[in-house]
Amino acid sequence: MRNMKLPFELQDEVKQFMLATQNNLDNQKELDTFMQMISPSLRNKVTKFIFLDAIASNPVLSGSQEAIDFLISDVSTLLCMPEDRIVGQGEQGDSLFLIAKGECSVWVIDHLR
Repeated sequence: MRNMKLPFELQDEVKQFMLATQNNLDNQKELDTFMQMISPSLRNKVTKFIFLDAIASNPVLSGSQEAIDFLISDVSTLLCMPEDRIVGQGEQGDSLFLIAKGECSVWVIDHLR
């Protein structure tokens, strides 16, 4: 970055991004390894703990314990990097995404779709 003569502020921004990205990758690997090591019943309990608040607080699902239990039984974790594109407008969806921690942005390109 110094060879490119990037301003110090931009260098700091790049460093912070790199640290966050590496940390997320390490966390994903650790979580995947952990989930593979434990029994299916424990994996279900851990998954339920991770996602229960996100699922139960969803207004569409609130009050439907059957729907919550169904989703919990088939949910998997995915840690995303900053600015990752998860799905694009107009693409055929095959998954339901719930945010257990963090935030996301939605960009609408064509309001008519």
